[in-house]
Parts: sequence; C-alpha cells; structure tokens
Amino acid sequence: MINTTNLEMTDYDNKELLAWKDLIIFQVNVAERWQERSNKETDIYAKFFFTFAGFNALYFLWGKIDGLGETNEGTYIENLLKKFSEPKAQEILDNVPENVDYFIRRGPVRRMDKRNQKKQLQGDSSEGKKHMKALENYDSPAQKRLQALGQILYLVRCNLVHGSKTISGDDTELIETSFEPLRIILIEVIFMIIRQCPWVYNQYFAYGSNLSTVQMKTRCPNSQVIDKGCLKGYRLDFTHRSSGWACGTADIIEDHNHDIWGLVYSINDNDFDNLDEYEGYPNHYDRFLVSIITAESTISNVWVYGVVDRDAYISPSREYLGIIKQAAIEHGFPEEYRSYLDSIKTQ
Repeated sequence: MINTTNLEMTDYDNKELLAWKDLIIFQVNVAERWQERSNKETDIYAKFFFTFAGFNALYFLWGKIDGLGETNEGTYIENLLKKFSEPKAQEILDNVPENVDYFIRRGPVRRMDKRNQKKQLQGDSSEGKKHMKALENYDSPAQKRLQALGQILYLVRCNLVHGSKTISGDDTELIETSFEPLRIILIEVIFMIIRQCPWVYNQYFAYGSNLSTVQMKTRCPNSQVIDKGCLKGYRLDFTHRSSGWACGTADIIEDHNHDIWGLVYSINDNDFDNLDEYEGYPNHYDRFLVSIITAESTISNVWVYGVVDRDAYISPSREYLGIIKQAAIEHGFPEEYRSYLDSIKTQ
C-alpha cells in the first residue's frame, strides 16, 4: 500500500488544478498506457524506453501547469521531482540503494548527443559529473539527490534515443540498472497525482473479498490501493448468496451504531467496467457514492457496492470471511473491528 504520509504536493488549490483537469486526465492516461506496455515487454531496452515515455508525459504536464514555458527537459524533471516531500524522496532512494551506488561507482554518464567531428565517439561528461556528485552527497537533502538521479536517468534516455547504446556489455548493464528507479519514480508520481487530484480515476471502497489485493489485480489489473479507511454509519452484513462462493457474501447495511473498514482503490474506466461485471451490477449489486474517512483526510465521491435484493443473514464460508479477516490484520484495521469480524458466524 502506498505510504500516503510521505506524499506532498500542496502548492495548488483545487480550483487551480481543476482548471487543468482535461490535460491532467489525458496525460495520466498516457503515462498509464506506456506503463502497461512496459509491463508486457521482456526486452529491457523497450521496458526502459516505454517507462520513460510515461515519465515524460508527467513532467511535461507539470511543466505546463507551472508555466515553465519553453525550457530544457532537465528543468521539467527537477520541477516534478521537487514536489515529493523529503521523507518520500528518501523512501524512493532507499528502495534502490544498489542502483544509486552503481551510478556513483560507474562514473559520469556522458551526453552523447554533444559529439562532434573531432570527438565522434566521445560525449560530454560535464552534466553527468555534476549529477553524480549531487547523488553521492549524502549530506544534502534527499529531494536534491532524487533530482540528480532523475537527471542521470534522463541522460541515459538521451543516449538511447540518439543511438549511442549497444545491446551488450556496459550499455545493457546501464539500462538494466536504470530501469528499476525509473519504474518506481513513475509509479510514485502517478500516486502523488491521484492523491492531489482524486477525480483522475474512479475510486472504489472494498469491504468484502476485494480486500484481497491479489484478487483485485486479477479483476482490475491497473487498480492501486490508495489508503485504508472507514465508512461511517454502516454495518457489515451478509445478505447475498453467491453461486461462485457458495455462501453468503458481504453487504453494507445503514446502521448509525456501526462503521465498516476497508480499502480505497483507484481504478480506471476499463477496470471499472470489469468490476461492475464481477459485482453483478446492476442486477445483484448496485453502487452509490460515499465519503471514506482516513487517518489524514476524508476521501469524497468513492463508489461502494450494496446488495439490491437482500435476503436474511446468509453465513459466509470460512474461506470468504478469512479474506476479510486477513486483510484486517495486514492493513491494521482497528482491534474493535477485527473483534467484530471474529464474532461473525460462518458455515
């Protein structure tokens, strides 16, 4: 689950971002499509290139929003990466320590598009040296070091685009080492945007078997957990007999004496269509919008499903309830709610 505590992009008010709504949605969708293509690839060069294309779509986006005008791409990259909080920047760097160490030990990445007639096979190392020194300066803010890493990845991309990479030796090692930090940065940027602009994707509150992130990835491959949270004024019940599960499945009943805990997912339109089909919408389950309370905020306009024609209580199977109970442990739902789950009778 995304660590929302470390996310930060608070220099904008909602009206300012809504003014760019169409472009934000478009560019995030572009980034996501490139990410999907990268996930399907096995060739590391293609994976790197497609992932950088997604990253490009997002640093271009924020360059436009921030009015950077016609400037070099390095400025766009720094502008985007400085939007991460210091703890989040450190977390990203901590996830790829071996990759960071490689860039420091390897020596500067040369900018090969600076070649000329006199130096046809030698690039300019001045930018690479500057960024390498910034990356190895562990006393500087993590945000600055992350920006340096982003600039190094950009130099790798420039060399790939300008035909300066071969398919063996050090070049392949460089691309392989560059891919993972680039992949993580792209994912974290998308999460950051979703957090600031929740209207980019549909948001869905899971309280039953879709608390299994494995099941959700099968049903909705592009879904991401945004946060855990609480739906106030509703009670977890089991009022629908599922032929697939051969038992009662979860429902929410309005009850001001109870709350329901679950996970908020972001899902794109294609995955939302898949989810409707899995949930039996609109014949078995209907859906409506609610607000979910999290540790940090209230997430509005979140879709939740409820049973259309309710039966009396139908016991869930141990397997079905076990999914909910396991998620409650994994995601740290309150002890009181976990005790309530333990009191539910199964088949």
